[in-house]
Amino acid sequence: MFGILVAIVHVSLVLNASVRSVLERFILGSAGGVLRVVLLGVVTVSTVKASFAASDAAAPSPAYGLLAALVLGPMISFVVLFMAYRRMRDVPAAQEDRASRVFKAWLGVGIIDAMYVVIMIGASAISRP
Repeated sequence: MFGILVAIVHVSLVLNASVRSVLERFILGSAGGVLRVVLLGVVTVSTVKASFAASDAAAPSPAYGLLAALVLGPMISFVVLFMAYRRMRDVPAAQEDRASRVFKAWLGVGIIDAMYVVIMIGASAISRP
C-alpha cells in the first residue's frame, strides 16, 4: 500500500515537472517527462499485475523490458535534473527565479529516484548469497 502511495506521488511530481518544462520551453524536460511517465506506467502496471496474481502461481521473473524501465527511468530523471541545473546556472541574475522553476520541479522527482536507486542497490546487495 505504501508503494502505491509513493508511486502516485512520483507520477504527480513527474507530471508537474513536465508541465513546468512545457511552460518554460525546456524541451529536454518536456520529452523526459513524457518518457518518464510512460516508464512509470509500465513499472506500475507490471507491479500491480504481479501483486494481484494468484498466490498459487509461481512468481513471474521480471521481463527485460521491465528491468530496462527500472534502470532507464532514474537515469532519465537525473540527466534532466542535471541539465535543468545547468540551464539555471547559465542565466543572468534578473532571470534566475524564472529559470529555477524547472529545476525546482525536477528536484522532487530526482529525490524520489535517488531513494529508489539506493533501495534497489541495497536490496540487490542483501539478496545475494
